[in-house]
Amino acid sequence: MNMRGICIIGFFTLTLVLGCTKSSKLPQSAINTQQNRSQSGEAVYPHSDKFRTTKAHGLEYFSNPEVCKGCHGKELDGGSAEVACNSCHGIFPHTTEFKTTTTHGTEYFKNKLSCTQCHGVDYKGGDSNISCKKCHPYPHEAKWTLPTNHGATYLETSDTTKTCAKCHGEENSLKERHPEEFISCGTCHPKIPHDEDFKYPSDATGEHATMARTYKGQCTLCHSDYKRLMPEMGEDGCYSCHDQGKLPTVHWE
Repeated sequence: MNMRGICIIGFFTLTLVLGCTKSSKLPQSAINTQQNRSQSGEAVYPHSDKFRTTKAHGLEYFSNPEVCKGCHGKELDGGSAEVACNSCHGIFPHTTEFKTTTTHGTEYFKNKLSCTQCHGVDYKGGDSNISCKKCHPYPHEAKWTLPTNHGATYLETSDTTKTCAKCHGEENSLKERHPEEFISCGTCHPKIPHDEDFKYPSDATGEHATMARTYKGQCTLCHSDYKRLMPEMGEDGCYSCHDQGKLPTVHWE
């Protein structure tokens, strides 16, 4: 076969191959990045199954979001790839308004696990490196329910109206928006926080004596060693006023 015949066959072969190859419809900016490598070691494009179905693509986005936008659009709404982030992640990418407490807080209560995909199971940042606790102390850890944790923190906080009461106060927007999620101090504790007169016995305008007799011993949840969580009482705790091992009596000075 002469050279002319070889060239003709080669031309038709190339035409056939190109004709059977599906157009990627990728913009030049995306084509220029196809050979880039992600942190996970996977090619940016075409994506492997591992890249698409694991946190590898999330790591790639957080390390270089512009690469993703080359195919998936500036707003990550599909672009030339016609695959949007929110086709799998319902609320991502976040809008500007999402940063407000009323918006992202509402989404958190709808599906708490969805937040963990990017912010970690402990909500301390995860792959996004953005921790919930950068702005507020919520979500609380499991051990937070122990009196030694939340009770001590309450006593150590100088202005609880800006911290605890912001979510747990009887008058706040969280109670109005999500009554099923609302938890106040009174949900578990009667007369918490105690007012100034609570420390005195009932016959002296106070209430703690009556409460101690009717609260089924649950005072010990916070005061089990008779001094815990009562910093103003010093080392003696209850025994500052009551004799140890005897019926409650008050030493009036």
